Amino acid sequence: MIYGFFVFVPAIQISVRQSKINRNNQLPLYMRVTVGRGRFQVATRKSVPPERWSGSSGKANGTTIDAREANAFSDSLGQVMLMACNCKPFRMTY
Repeated sequence: MIYGFFVFVPAIQISVRQSKINRNNQLPLYMRVTVGRGRFQVATRKSVPPERWSGSSGKANGTTIDAREANAFSDSLGQVMLMACNCKPFRMTY
């Protein structure tokens, strides 16, 4: 058996679901985390107006308060998730 010590850097992506428009006609934000080959998706309980969302950049467009709050929240959430994932490297056995 060969023991290897691997640290997988997670990939974090913020996205919206077009099919889940809420009562305020806003799109809910979801965070997808991919580590190695596994992934999971979590609802963030934040939403953004459909006309403000940019799918290519993964952020809200504009300088309105809603857009700034959504972008600041997604940035801070991504940083917290990166710190949490990098704290505990795990060991893989071949």
